[in-house]
Amino acid sequence: MKLFLESASLADIPWAIDARLADGVYITPGALDTDAFGVDPLEQVEQIARRTAEPILAVAGAVTAEDLYATGRDLAKVSDHISVVVPFVEDGMDALLRLNTEGIRTVASFVVTPAQALLAAKCGAVAVLIATDHLDQHGHDAAAVLTDTVALFARHAIACDVLGAAAGSPRVAAQGMLAGADGITLSVSALRALAQHPLTDRALDQMLGELSRRPRPRLTK
Repeated sequence: MKLFLESASLADIPWAIDARLADGVYITPGALDTDAFGVDPLEQVEQIARRTAEPILAVAGAVTAEDLYATGRDLAKVSDHISVVVPFVEDGMDALLRLNTEGIRTVASFVVTPAQALLAAKCGAVAVLIATDHLDQHGHDAAAVLTDTVALFARHAIACDVLGAAAGSPRVAAQGMLAGADGITLSVSALRALAQHPLTDRALDQMLGELSRRPRPRLTK
């Protein structure tokens, strides 16, 4: 499965990609506003696209169908390895159809049910982004939604990836992995947390302790 780092930081992205900890990047408008430091958002996306050849999921920061379409086209022009993320709402459906007609890869976001995922795939989305983080926050079984969506697509041979939005929760990220999702998006902190565990730290401390108790070899003259 693929891990998409939710960040626009030109420091964090190379760290995760070069270390093979992440397989792509997920860029939200909020991340651009936070990390761009006065640089035009589209220019920031261009900088990221030049830094990595891995897949980039770039959110179209707009609301109306026309603005989503226009923003999506602008993002797609930046690089061939960018897929445009469009919210699966009424205006978003129109934008999805128009963008897909032009051969632009799209990802439908804000999807919370297998039925919505199916409809998004019928609109031409190459992937659906299940809002597992929001589902979990509101007491829903996010893992079950992912599992059911994966099963639905497999049963009907639907060529559309199922992604889970884990945001900053390592637990939700792990649920997405176990549920059979094709990929998940997660923050830098969540990615670091997945690589760490108290028992790993304890084992390391134990090994360091054992090494420190070894007799040191005498230096020969």
